[in-house]
Amino acid sequence: AYFIRRSFSGNALYTAVFKEYVHSLLSRNTPLEYFVEGGRSRTGLLLPAKKGMLAMTIQSHLRGNSKPIAFIPTYFGYEKLLEGASYIKELGGQKKQAESLFGLLKSIQKIEKVFGMVHVNFGEPVFLDDLLKQNHAPEHVGLHEELPAAVKETVSAVAEDILENINKAVVINPVSLISLVLLNAPTHSLAERDVLQRLEQFRSFLKQNRYDARMQITGLSSHEIIQYAVKLKQIEFIEHDNERWVKVCETQDALLKYFSNNILHTFILAALVAHLLQAQLAEGNAEIDAAELKSQALQAYPELKKQFFLKWPEAELPAEIDRALAYFEAEQAVQLQEQRIYVTAADEHLKLLAAFADLYALNLKAA
Repeated sequence: AYFIRRSFSGNALYTAVFKEYVHSLLSRNTPLEYFVEGGRSRTGLLLPAKKGMLAMTIQSHLRGNSKPIAFIPTYFGYEKLLEGASYIKELGGQKKQAESLFGLLKSIQKIEKVFGMVHVNFGEPVFLDDLLKQNHAPEHVGLHEELPAAVKETVSAVAEDILENINKAVVINPVSLISLVLLNAPTHSLAERDVLQRLEQFRSFLKQNRYDARMQITGLSSHEIIQYAVKLKQIEFIEHDNERWVKVCETQDALLKYFSNNILHTFILAALVAHLLQAQLAEGNAEIDAAELKSQALQAYPELKKQFFLKWPEAELPAEIDRALAYFEAEQAVQLQEQRIYVTAADEHLKLLAAFADLYALNLKAA
């Protein structure tokens, strides 16, 4: 497969040869592994799917001689990037460096360093035959025929379901969680007591509003999370105003952004709700009708769903917004009375609302 890709990529011969290769694997019921995004995200957010391999797989299946196909979405969560320097160059616009023997030898020199863990979690399978039936796709398509519209719709549906199910299988690891806290704070630093409080609040939100049953959350305590990130040399302690503060280490800002973006989708809807409430405050209104808030959220949601591959159809959005509001009420940031939402005036509770609102305002265009 590597030889075919390197030798013929980009022309019709490559496409024909590779289609035959994929079909030969499927006809022998060989499991296939490929990265549906086509490459590494420069931001840590999921990328739109590259549909070429999916289309080849589905077309080969419709040619016949293969068993039913199930796609197994797989989430990989890292705590540190081995190729951190090259990643930062990519953020600056450089192309991703191709793998090489020299690069491998350089990486070996780093093996003795502490790089944390890699978290792997499997999402809900996507069954191809179910989607083919839903889209009324034909039962047979020649390997070199033009794909019918129903099959193209199935390819897109499979891609969307895979990406949504990868996000459902997210692992909230300690590095991603503390990165989310610190990178959305002014100067990327906070008093240690504030970091501990925010970690507890974010963890509480995740437990009360689990993004999905397959989601996993770190078992480390908030104190242990801080110590763990210090051990990985991603954050450090500093003295400020006679108090111990936690600060992102120099050169780590861009790298930690990758990890915080890995879990941003689990907070983004609540962040939108907080953003809308904060916008009301900015206009001098400390209250809003719940129906109006939901209407505003529904207007913003299609773009949000598209960017973050969120799992909720629009019909489920009002209930999810109610859950977010219930969390803010439990944290005393708002009060709910007769379909009216009142924002609490106390600074301590406003800080929590602002922390969530900033997740939306600072990250909506992260991709």
